[in-house]
Amino acid sequence: MLSARDKLWLIYKRLRTATGVTLGLVLIYAAYKNAFGPALVPLALGLWLIHLFGDLYNDYVDFSVDKRNKRKDKWTVSGFASRKTVKNIMLLSLVGGLACLALTNAWVFLLGLAYASMLAVYSSPRIGIRRYDFFAYVLIGIPMLFFPFAFNSFFSRGFSAQDAFFSIFAYSHYVYLYCQKDSTDKSDPTNLFIKRGWASASIVCVSFAAVACVALLGLTIASPLLMAVWAVHVLSKGANLYKISTNTIERTLRSRLILLEFLMPFLFVGGVFIA
Repeated sequence: MLSARDKLWLIYKRLRTATGVTLGLVLIYAAYKNAFGPALVPLALGLWLIHLFGDLYNDYVDFSVDKRNKRKDKWTVSGFASRKTVKNIMLLSLVGGLACLALTNAWVFLLGLAYASMLAVYSSPRIGIRRYDFFAYVLIGIPMLFFPFAFNSFFSRGFSAQDAFFSIFAYSHYVYLYCQKDSTDKSDPTNLFIKRGWASASIVCVSFAAVACVALLGLTIASPLLMAVWAVHVLSKGANLYKISTNTIERTLRSRLILLEFLMPFLFVGGVFIA
């Protein structure tokens, strides 16, 4: 039987990706565009719920794969929740996310719908695009490119150079996160590193990480404090990529390094407010 501490840890593990990636990107936009306010709540909550829907759908579909990979951090494998319960929460997340985005505007709602569709397509066993590994990651990240355009339409902001940097960072960072996770999911038959070879997969990870770091530099270069945030981000990516490229990465270490990347958006927001 799981202890209360184990249950809290499992909840944290399931929520942290949606919080550190999608919610984090929304907060980065709000920080450099000065768009914090009540209007941000349905947008941020809606996209966070849609990301959570995608994660839970993936867990629901991947039960057997996660079991082979001994993913005790997954609700279904750990015994925290049944597949039926995960399915119900998944559907509530999707409906709740779209309902929140319906309170924004048509462009944000369509972006959320496209994002949910990409996440569903990625995990769907009937469609099966995951067998294309890297190309599937490139495809499902496409909605990230349009984040600043949809957000600008909602907040009545004009497009700027910072939006271009943000768009490139959001997309390349998102694809990198998908690629690097395969370095420890070695029992997954669609694994990028197994299918493409360790050297080629490492190059793919490094390429997207490098683009993400350069794009983030464009958002942080005006402030010494934000440059410190950028440096931490680069170091965490660098450490992860070094261990991956030398095939010495372990799941626990990768999880800790990725946590630093998930914290970056909140450090970015703090840096903007302090500066």
